[in-house]
Amino acid sequence: MLGDEGTPDSTGTAEVAPASPSYKEEWAAHLSPHYGIWVLDADDVTIFANATLTDLLGTEDVIGSPVGRFFCDADRAKAEERSTIRRFGVADEYEAELLTAEGFGVPVRISATPRFDKAGAYAGTTAIIDDLRADRRASSEAAQEAGFELVRGFEAHIARYLSTGLAHALNTSLQGVVGMGEALVASDALPSELRANAL
Repeated sequence: MLGDEGTPDSTGTAEVAPASPSYKEEWAAHLSPHYGIWVLDADDVTIFANATLTDLLGTEDVIGSPVGRFFCDADRAKAEERSTIRRFGVADEYEAELLTAEGFGVPVRISATPRFDKAGAYAGTTAIIDDLRADRRASSEAAQEAGFELVRGFEAHIARYLSTGLAHALNTSLQGVVGMGEALVASDALPSELRANAL
């Protein structure tokens, strides 16, 4: 653990104490088992990561690592650009993919807030990390179910169309047969014994 001045203590553990009491209050307000908490120094090096974040990344080897190490290639430049604007006091929120220790991409929403020291100099970033995998799965399942409902609707519509069309075709054919029969009975073309049976 780091001491109050940010120096390693005798245990050499990876946890970092806040640089000032105001950060303790800030973290306490945001610490949640559902969100990752990521605190970076002015050089974008990790100085704090809660258990939710280390579980998401699949490693506890986060403290002291540059944040760019954990972004997929496609999002690393985006993260660097966002870091640049935070130095001017701009908080932002964006989606990106983080890389796990096994190399898998994890979709997340990052809400990043810049921190400044008492002299007004940029001191780093505090970020809340929201794992979007469950949301993406739910969206995908909902879209799939909507697709199934659409197909089922079409199937029902086609069945109604076919059954209506078939009934119409049979009715038309039967009317023709009945009409032909009546015409034959009324005409002299039908032999008398058959005409007697038809009546």
